[in-house]
This record gives sequence, structure tokens and C-alpha cells, in this order.
Amino acid sequence: MMFFIINIFIKLLFILTAPFIYPLAYSLRWYIRTGEILVQNYLYKWRKGWFWLWIYLNDSIYLSYNLEYPTEQKYYPKFIWKLSDFWRSWWFNSVRNNAVNYNNYTAFCIIGKFIKVVKHYGSDKNFFEFRQFENKTLPASQFYLFGKRFFIGYAKSGRLWIELFKQKK
Repeated sequence: MMFFIINIFIKLLFILTAPFIYPLAYSLRWYIRTGEILVQNYLYKWRKGWFWLWIYLNDSIYLSYNLEYPTEQKYYPKFIWKLSDFWRSWWFNSVRNNAVNYNNYTAFCIIGKFIKVVKHYGSDKNFFEFRQFENKTLPASQFYLFGKRFFIGYAKSGRLWIELFKQKK
């Protein structure tokens, strides 16, 4: 449970700092990444001593698109889409998503694959449960309020998700 609480604070720290630190990580991205794959389709290895900047990058997008940002206009406000590659990358990797490499690193290298739900309380839509992964048992909670979805916890992908006021589907 302590791992969960610490990661909530780390996630909040990334949300607050990513718009300011990402430009530095972006400008040094070719030096920070070694070119060696850590997790296929998700992560490059980082250079020694550069982990603190590497966590702000998004290697999974770069490995998918060969760009630092997705090419679909739907991810961006219209004024950002009209700007340069840097601003699209900045919007996608620091405002819309942040510290994706950290989230992927914890999911693949620390937590491991989802195995099963150990304890489940509530219904299918409103629940609190403990999920067993290869290396840890972690909580997940979801509930609906006024037609909006709230989810805080570890998804079955092993990533920490904080979704508040998500439109009900």
C-alpha cells in the first residue's frame, strides 16, 4: 500500500513539473536514449545518470511513429496542431500525458504482468479491488458519480491511472 501512496505523490509531482522539465528532456533526447531497447515497443535504455530526465520522455510513441508525438490531430487543440513539432510533442508528452517512460518502466520492470484479482468489493462498475501482479499486489478503485467515471489505481496493464470526471461510455 505504501508503494501506491508514494506513486500517487510521484504522479502528482510529474503532473506539476512536466510542462517545465519536458523541454529540457526533449532537447537532450538523442543523448539520453542509448538506442538499446529495454522493453520491446515501449522503452529504450537510458544513459547512466540521465534517468531523472529520461522518465519525462515517451519512448513508446517514438517507437510507434518515429516521431515524438502521434500524428492524429484529434489529440491536440487546433492552435497547437498548427505549431511546430516541438509544441505538438510538448502538448502530448507533458500536458496531455506526462512521464510516460516512468509509468511504462514501473509497469514492465517493477510491477510485472497482471495475474488475477485477489479481492473484489462492490459491483462491476463501482468497486474497490486488489490486483495481483507478478511482483506486487496493488489497489484499484472505480466509481461513477453524476454520469462521470472516476478511476484511481493500477490498471490491468500495470500502469498507475488517475482518471477523474471521465465521460461515461
